[in-house]
Amino acid sequence: MRIFSLLAHILFPASCLCCQKRTATQYLCDSCRDHLTLNIRHTCPHCRKRQTSRGQICMECLDISPLDGIFGVLSYKDPIVKECIYAFKYAFVQSLAEPFGVRMSRRLQHEDIPLCDIIIPIPLHPLRFRWRGFNQAQLLAESLIEHLLPFHTIPLRTDILLRKRFTKTQAKILSQKERRKNLYNAFSFQGDPSSIQGKTLWLIDDISTTNSTLAECARILKKNGAKEVWGITLAR
Repeated sequence: MRIFSLLAHILFPASCLCCQKRTATQYLCDSCRDHLTLNIRHTCPHCRKRQTSRGQICMECLDISPLDGIFGVLSYKDPIVKECIYAFKYAFVQSLAEPFGVRMSRRLQHEDIPLCDIIIPIPLHPLRFRWRGFNQAQLLAESLIEHLLPFHTIPLRTDILLRKRFTKTQAKILSQKERRKNLYNAFSFQGDPSSIQGKTLWLIDDISTTNSTLAECARILKKNGAKEVWGITLAR
């Protein structure tokens, strides 16, 4: 596989998706990575109306939402960010996980967000995983862990949440009510609940729009004893 990958880079050298500069192997050069538009307006993940300093739940929604907050690193309103994420997910450019993870880690290092005990990437259904060949949330999580803390590795768990029901792509559903319906009973908890009891968890995903996926996963994790659940996304 590495030989084929090397041959592909030689025959079809990569160009940065932002500046179009030939980079040989990078689809996002270091300079462009550091200039992607940051998400600076953070809102409550439940009502999505009240602005909060770091995406934490607002006081009015405190007893309603299973999520304690959602922090999106980049702004999904930036067309370049959209293009890069599209290439990552649908053009299968897995190498973008590395610069994305670096950008996420650098931003999080300067934010007052509770450090987690465990990182959990949002799982894919096996059918979608076989089609795509990788879980983009897991690749982001692995890169984030590698760059976040120099002398400490946060545990990555892919065996806690299971996506047991195949669902429509959330991006194709406009109604928030229909999105929630689409995700009903789509995830389940597996393993020993004591592994997350009293712990702070980060759920990693690429994009958060209506927050339905993160909220459903957080609900299951809270039900099984998690103390805090934060959604950490590449873009929002």
